[in-house]
Amino acid sequence: MPISRNTTRCLPKAPQTAEAVLDEETAARRLQRAYRLQLDIFRYFGAKLFVMWDGSAACHGMINFVNSLIAQPARFLACSDSASSSYLAHYMTRQWRLAPPVVLITVTGGAGTFELSPQLQSVFSNGLASAATTSRAWVVTGGTDSGVMKMVGAASESRTIRIAPLLVPERRGAWIQILAPPRLCSPTHPSTVQGTRVPVIGVAPWGVVKGRRMLFNTRGGKAYYEAFGAGMHDAALNSGHTHFILVDSGVSDSQAFGTEIDVRSGLEDYLAGTKQVPLVQVVVQGGPGTMRNVAATAEKGHPIIIMVDAGGAGTAIHDYIYYGMEAVDEKFGVVARELEIIEKAHLAHNGLLLTFFSLNATDTSDFDLSKVILQAIVNMSRFTMKASVKSRLKGVGGHVSGTNASDAKMLDLAVSWDRLDVTRDLLRDVSAGVSSSGGATSDALVARALQRALELRRTKHVKLLLALPTSSASLIQLCPLYATPDTYHFSSADKGMQKRILDHLSEVHDPSLSAEV
Repeated sequence: MPISRNTTRCLPKAPQTAEAVLDEETAARRLQRAYRLQLDIFRYFGAKLFVMWDGSAACHGMINFVNSLIAQPARFLACSDSASSSYLAHYMTRQWRLAPPVVLITVTGGAGTFELSPQLQSVFSNGLASAATTSRAWVVTGGTDSGVMKMVGAASESRTIRIAPLLVPERRGAWIQILAPPRLCSPTHPSTVQGTRVPVIGVAPWGVVKGRRMLFNTRGGKAYYEAFGAGMHDAALNSGHTHFILVDSGVSDSQAFGTEIDVRSGLEDYLAGTKQVPLVQVVVQGGPGTMRNVAATAEKGHPIIIMVDAGGAGTAIHDYIYYGMEAVDEKFGVVARELEIIEKAHLAHNGLLLTFFSLNATDTSDFDLSKVILQAIVNMSRFTMKASVKSRLKGVGGHVSGTNASDAKMLDLAVSWDRLDVTRDLLRDVSAGVSSSGGATSDALVARALQRALELRRTKHVKLLLALPTSSASLIQLCPLYATPDTYHFSSADKGMQKRILDHLSEVHDPSLSAEV
């Protein structure tokens, strides 16, 4: 990560006082040194940073599913329930080389055997696949071969949840497809991440994993796993997942169920809080345990999608919100307090926290689960953003200072999902001064959205954004566009354009010569 002339432009200006010890260039060097040190720690130590519950070295490596002919190997890490959430997140991006998530979709619900109608199962699988693919999300489940986790794994294993690689490092005849130079690619950039499947991450208790002895003493090698199904005291790992975090709490069999919840929620909270990754929870069926999980999510203010037609906890929440406790199945009487917490959180967020998804809706456009997930994230983000603005306006006499990146993130999501209606609403709020863009001007937000639309080839969005008076092509960064695969061979087939690009290759590869947003 070499120092360039433009490095210090990304850093906040230091106070120009006598107490200022470091100049900007020295600060940039120290920041980059710390970044390289963190990379080296996870590159050279990796899983050695974790231990099992008894203090022995953590088990880790690749799982080969013997029972499945189509399953791809999955990475796994078995560690103590005291593992640091930040270390786990960095291990996943540094060691597993996962691209940082743009959205976190956490799926919870029934772990037992249940059946959905063919139409509902198709809507769920296709909608989840579409949402995860277009947003480059991480999908988090319980990881076992049962219930809703098995359904998510089936969608992944059937290769519906896949993404296209960002870079295509190959030459075509005498004319090359221009790619970003190696020194512009970071180790965690999606272009350098191995594999093209959306990460479907299972967080399961080590003590209930059926056949876990097959994973014993695996320290970076391959483990051949042959187990399936679930029982009262154990459950097999689902072969449709791409990664597993197996939480060792020192107990086994049925006593271990639920011991992974703190690690899973800690990891999700770290990504949603520290890393500012939008999180949405999808609830499919489930019992009282699922209700407690939903209540915890509601208290944190994350949007929740309820699959009403699936029954179980989802139907109970719907009936309680609309008809009261009398309409709820009596088995959920033990979680009446959790239902009350969910309702209070829903009302506190102006009725935007819960989104009820049903195939009985009168508006057929509501059958698109991908759209529902995006709209839930945007609605909650805008509500939180406006509440924050009102609070700051009240505290500072009507003047808002600082920078808020919510507008830019929501625009990125809207462009990724190719939702023109959501983009128009967001741009209208920005231009009207409703949203808290702070120091980020509307032209900078439009330029960022246009950049994203060009990279993803969202032609409708490109037309919309170019027509805005604040749009400016001079703010577009060319290097990321050259790094985008030419899947239709449009530019590589134009030999004249290829020659002009090659003549100015030094300008393309020099980040100091590219426009900055």
